[in-house]
Amino acid sequence: MNATGTPVTAADRFDVFLCSAAADRVEKALRAGGLRVFRGHPFDDFDMSARELAASRVLLADFPPGLRTDRVLPIVAEESPPELLRRVRSAVALGPGLSSLWPVHRELVASRAVLLGGPAGIGKTTLAEQYACLFGRFGGRVLRTGPFGHLDPDDFLPQFHLALATAAGTSGLGFDRLRARLARAIEAAGERVLVLVDDVPAGLPPAVLERVVLPAGRVRTLLTGRGTGRPTATVDVPGLPLEEGLRLLGSPDARFVARCGGHPMTLRATAFTTRHRPGSSPDALPDTAPHAIRDVLVRLGRPARELLRLGAVLAPAPIPPEVARVAGDRASFGAATEELVEQGFAVWAGENLRLQALAVEVACGEFGEPAPGRAAEAVLGGLADGESASSSTSPSSDSGGSSTSPSSDPTGGSTSPSGYSADNTTSPSTDPTGNRTSPGAGAVRNAPPDRASATGPAVGSDPPSPPIGTTVAGRRHLLLQHARVLAEHSTAHRVALLRPVAAAHEAHGDPGTAGEIHATILSTGEATAADFTAAARVELACGLDAEAAGHARQALVLAPGHPEAALIAAQALDGQGDYAEADRTYWHAHLPTTSEERYRAAKARRLRGRPREAVALLGPALAAPGPIRDELNLEYARNLLQAGQPKRARDVAAEVEDCPEADLIQADAAVTDRDPADLAADYARRHGVKSPLTLTASVHAGRAALARGHPREALAALAETELAVRRVLGDDHRLHHRIRHAMGLAHARLHEFDRQADLLETIRAPQLRLLGRTHPETLETCLDLGLALALGGRGPLERATGLVDDAARDAETAPGVSPALSAKARAAKQVVRLPEPFVSALHALERLVWP
Repeated sequence: MNATGTPVTAADRFDVFLCSAAADRVEKALRAGGLRVFRGHPFDDFDMSARELAASRVLLADFPPGLRTDRVLPIVAEESPPELLRRVRSAVALGPGLSSLWPVHRELVASRAVLLGGPAGIGKTTLAEQYACLFGRFGGRVLRTGPFGHLDPDDFLPQFHLALATAAGTSGLGFDRLRARLARAIEAAGERVLVLVDDVPAGLPPAVLERVVLPAGRVRTLLTGRGTGRPTATVDVPGLPLEEGLRLLGSPDARFVARCGGHPMTLRATAFTTRHRPGSSPDALPDTAPHAIRDVLVRLGRPARELLRLGAVLAPAPIPPEVARVAGDRASFGAATEELVEQGFAVWAGENLRLQALAVEVACGEFGEPAPGRAAEAVLGGLADGESASSSTSPSSDSGGSSTSPSSDPTGGSTSPSGYSADNTTSPSTDPTGNRTSPGAGAVRNAPPDRASATGPAVGSDPPSPPIGTTVAGRRHLLLQHARVLAEHSTAHRVALLRPVAAAHEAHGDPGTAGEIHATILSTGEATAADFTAAARVELACGLDAEAAGHARQALVLAPGHPEAALIAAQALDGQGDYAEADRTYWHAHLPTTSEERYRAAKARRLRGRPREAVALLGPALAAPGPIRDELNLEYARNLLQAGQPKRARDVAAEVEDCPEADLIQADAAVTDRDPADLAADYARRHGVKSPLTLTASVHAGRAALARGHPREALAALAETELAVRRVLGDDHRLHHRIRHAMGLAHARLHEFDRQADLLETIRAPQLRLLGRTHPETLETCLDLGLALALGGRGPLERATGLVDDAARDAETAPGVSPALSAKARAAKQVVRLPEPFVSALHALERLVWP
């Protein structure tokens, strides 16, 4: 169809698809030269109706001259009409060019996610980058991530989280909050965004791929991969068409093009071999890419081979020049890179060098892996330089802030501004050989970084965004990718390489992955006090209080008086309910001054059942800027609610966005004024049935049904809510603990004490850590667990008695405990001491389990 909706016929084929706001002179020059021109328009909400793009051989548009492919050309202001005509005619002569982009666009119009599939080296990344180039120049924004093909499927989401945060220019957010905040910012800005996910690992389950797609209607996701669980749509990238394959082969042998399936790497390698082996026929040469590439590699100079071998111990990402140069001496580096670029085995990605993955794989198999020592030293040097540059240019911290680690509170998470940045002008240097191409731009195609472009900015274009790898954050992200892979090859540098990788995952709100890396560091026997402290910090964030306390104490042995280690040890002890030891370890000797210190101290007071003290402590810190502000507001709201100020708690929690814990506080506060069933129905209409607000109110409604004496009805409702909570919030969320406690009460009403005990055993320790030993929910869980064990005759009676006695003692001394809970504690102490015949005949049980 053309722009009017009628089919495109052979007579309607175009030489040039011209997209320019002010290109009358260009169109006139092209038409005067006998070329067929179509004046195109930007994409409109992913629904470009003009198939003229697919029917054109060349796209000519307003964008910087450094951003181009063989079929996507810039308009250059200084160019004369004859020069323009010569340049465009050369591209048109290459034959059909843009038709492969149309299936990609068509599928992205219909689906939110599309996978480009096909064998290695076929050109998946090239096609994806070409589409991203067009999308970016037609007013969209592009977030580039990957490649990820070298990762195990289990490692994909943590690495994608890090890459997406870097591409979006944000940090400190857990993956789910990052997705939600990006989606909201995109919708609010009214922009169209393309997320490019290059080279996803094979074997990713559909549920993982679903999490890659941002939950925003104006976002499309384009993935590439050799084979994986299929998203909603797939475009298989074919080999080159005959006309283009013959041009690349350099001979009129149509049979060989067909025999190799038009594979661009095979054709290019075969063309090189036949040029250097006069008289040979392509029929006698390999028709598979690895074998064809091998025939070229053995003829390459040693410096070029060494540079390819270096890729075997690095990540398949662009390589900063100072790292790439360690493959040889400085004098041979330029010639080696030019040789690789000429053969299609490398391409310049802005200032960095990207090696073709299949060529690296073949080189490694043929020549083996290089020693990783010099590369590791170069990567570590680059990371140290970047850290120094970042420290010297960053603003000094506010007196209310802190330079210590991110918050370890699992219900919050460091945050960043809700806006996002994206690369909307970059484009790769690509060719038909399927080279893995640049996520950045700005350099002349295939030019080394010291060869500057002689052309100026294009007419009507904005300055290009900095390529990935040239900004401080982007370059550091590249180095971290290489550090992670190098650590697997270099025993001598493993610990030094892994430290900054772990720190990056922690800073981006992924303590679980950081903890796995720290476990590797500790297992080497080279760990320092700082390593034990860092490991304890992320263990604390993951709720592993016993492990955190142990490692923090090991840090204190190595460095007595280490303040952060002492703080972490105290927080871990608080999580285990050992408040006296926590006070001796840290709290008694330290007065909070900064905002973060006040946050930690306030949490300690809340866990001890002193919310009013926490509220007073937090007041002066609430105006603090920066990432800790959300944690401060959340902690303030928790304490306000616990101190009996639900309206203020609801207002404060409403200021924290994309946080289920804040939603839980708001719903808890609202329940004090309204019937929970009515509130749940209202929230469902306004926010949807999966909203944390709706789910929280639904739990209250289930408990209300139990209070009315309908345990089976309550169980059914709570079981349905539990499924939704586990899907939306996860097993470890406080709301899930509350559901399990309520279900336990329902089972107790039905005299199913064993089932009640099983449920309560799973939530007692998490409640102790998150809520504190004297919180009413923790106290009630301990009382009910003791009763369930005693009434069900399960386990030693001493354990049941101990649980009840400890909880009853805390209920007597803790402030804010309701009279009903105090009465339940006193009654429970009597019940667990009754002889078994009396217990089984106790008619007051109903009033006991639900006073």
